[in-house]
Amino acid sequence: MKNIRYSKAEYPKRHPSETRITYKTSTAKSPAMVLQKLESEISANKIASTYIIFSSDNVIVDGIINLLKEDLLTPGFESFDFDLLHCEEVGLEEVLTKVFTPPAASTKRLVVIKDVLKLNKDDRVELITKLAKPRDFSVALVATDWDRSLEELAKKTPGQIAIYNFYKPFPEDLKGLVRNWALQKGMTIDSDAIDLLIDIAGESQDVLNEELEKIRILIGSGKRITEEMVKRAAAKSRDYELNELTAAITEQDLKKSLRILLHLNEWGEEPVKIIGWTGNEMFRVLRVLELKKNVLVVAKEFGWKEKSRRVTELIKRAHHWTRKSLSRCLVELAMMDKAIKRGHPEPYFLLESFLIRNLEHDSN
Repeated sequence: MKNIRYSKAEYPKRHPSETRITYKTSTAKSPAMVLQKLESEISANKIASTYIIFSSDNVIVDGIINLLKEDLLTPGFESFDFDLLHCEEVGLEEVLTKVFTPPAASTKRLVVIKDVLKLNKDDRVELITKLAKPRDFSVALVATDWDRSLEELAKKTPGQIAIYNFYKPFPEDLKGLVRNWALQKGMTIDSDAIDLLIDIAGESQDVLNEELEKIRILIGSGKRITEEMVKRAAAKSRDYELNELTAAITEQDLKKSLRILLHLNEWGEEPVKIIGWTGNEMFRVLRVLELKKNVLVVAKEFGWKEKSRRVTELIKRAHHWTRKSLSRCLVELAMMDKAIKRGHPEPYFLLESFLIRNLEHDSN
């Protein structure tokens, strides 16, 4: 499957009366990387019967549609097995007829449904209830603006519905969520500390919640989080995540590598630093291969004890690689480093592509 590149999304604001929103997926700063999760699932043939995409950004919606088309439809038969339906033009009965019609020549029929908010409440309930039923002959994709009642209906309806919400909350809403999460963890947090945390970690709710948990572990419950504490925790978190990323890469864990890369992007980590950390660890693994994974020799080479954790880790990671594959990766990292320093406009796309290209091909 081709790797689709998405432009930066324009996030519409919601009505001021809406005070809370819950995501299954958030795009924060990098829609392309968040959509990589969906692309990976489709590549692995983990395709839901029904997708609900909350977004008014046509780039995001069209990108997802194209991914599904590429995977499901037989070239030349798109006109037979693909339907784009607007609920302001067709009724519920016609929509359901298309969804429950087997494909003519493709793996599955793909039915895209737009303007679902034009349906009355009863029709929406019937549509979601029937779309939630598992099907092995069609995939329905509902693309719509965000609506609280529709999202809640989809979440509580039993069945197979994958929900992706690309709307962002107002800043004050997000600050309120962070404050509440801190209280739930037995802490209070200053307003300027919240501002700094959002500035450092980005607007992904999952990442913000994870950072609060790291701060709780660092300072303990029952404490007040200040701006200075956030600065100290952020520095430790970035180094921790960089270590986790290099471990995931050298252990050939693509999914974990992409997730951590997303976090680092949201924090604004310098891509060149990521390349440096990755290259250093790959050099160590390459050296272990050159030393034929001999425990005594490896320990002496790096000045570690024979039974130390790092010796065990490096030898374990060396089993995932050959000298040829590591040398190829190190050359690619050097080329990326040069391209980024010369002003490449999408450094994180380069890193993402590097992971997909090398970890997918070399993993077992």
